[in-house]
Amino acid sequence: MYNAKDLAKYLAIKNNCPLVLGSATPDVADFYNIKNNNKDNFVYILRNRANNASLPEVEVVDLRQELANR
Repeated sequence: MYNAKDLAKYLAIKNNCPLVLGSATPDVADFYNIKNNNKDNFVYILRNRANNASLPEVEVVDLRQELANR
């Protein structure tokens, strides 16, 4: 087994080419490394969703009482 992102990083370094990682939820370790370990890296943060879509509604549900009733 292998991690595709780690393999991509390895191949980018080995072949001296840029690597673009794109995610709506970037890995915390990648974000930290980009910000702190290499001046050649940069982060582009998208401030708006595609097609100006709105964020989904989120509901926080406390399941403690339901679990206590089991």
